[in-house]
Amino acid sequence: MIDPTAKLSVSRQAIMLGINRGSVYYTPRHPRGFRPAKYR
Repeated sequence: MIDPTAKLSVSRQAIMLGINRGSVYYTPRHPRGFRPAKYR
């Protein structure tokens, strides 16, 4: 996992994990028209 409070920068941690830095900040959206059961 990426730890934003670590001494190592987020960019460096992403490189070490082999993931794209943009994916660290990405939050997936629900598909269009998707409504969780609790909102139906």
